[in-house]
Amino acid sequence: MTNSKVSIITVNLNNADGLIDTIRSVLSQTYNNYEFIIIDGGSNDESKNIIELYSGSFAYWCSERDGGIYFGMNKGLEHVTGEYVIFLNSGDCFVNKNVLEKVFRNTNYTEDIIVGRQQYILKSGRHSKSRRINPDEVDSLFFWGNTLPHQCTFVKSVLFRKLGGYNTDYRIVSDWIFWYRAVRELKVTIRSVNILISIMQPGGISSSPEEYRSEVVHFLMSQINDLTERDWREIIDRCHGSYQLTCATRNGSG
Repeated sequence: MTNSKVSIITVNLNNADGLIDTIRSVLSQTYNNYEFIIIDGGSNDESKNIIELYSGSFAYWCSERDGGIYFGMNKGLEHVTGEYVIFLNSGDCFVNKNVLEKVFRNTNYTEDIIVGRQQYILKSGRHSKSRRINPDEVDSLFFWGNTLPHQCTFVKSVLFRKLGGYNTDYRIVSDWIFWYRAVRELKVTIRSVNILISIMQPGGISSSPEEYRSEVVHFLMSQINDLTERDWREIIDRCHGSYQLTCATRNGSG
């Protein structure tokens, strides 16, 4: 049985402390059929020195100015050779050294997307966990009020070629747009695994629900022209309700 090769992409900008945590997390993995790609947006802190220190462990790296996180993610995608891709951006870490082993060892997946669970460190310091997503619930309506966390989702690299990577017209929801298009346009298949994949620190660029919903609604309005005001109120209510459900189901249980 041939185990899937995983491409891990880390995008960083002026987050040297988070970057070294992410690098060490990846390099500690017991599963070794992976490649590690680092895209730095031209940091002026110690990030480049850290990257050069570990450069022998990377399949590709660069440190140069770009247009932002989604430009960096697209740049990383240009260099992947793995069957599955996961984005573990600076400051995000696998929950332990056995994550890739648990997901991929002795398993040949056919699904386009493999989604696990995420552990959160809240601003209070308390830990919580995302709920397990049921693949049957993931249709285009699901994304009106929810998303898949890229830090614990493995995506077949061919999907990025089909959809042209990430939409760089948006600041914080382009990963959401990718999921929405993948489900709506490509009818992707999804496997849910009950495995904690990554730890997400507080304060990411998409941590403001108001700004997030604003960009989601803007994108939907650009795609769908025949919805009434009542339809849009329902979408906004669904977004708000889904956000509340997501928060309510982050808990400390297994």
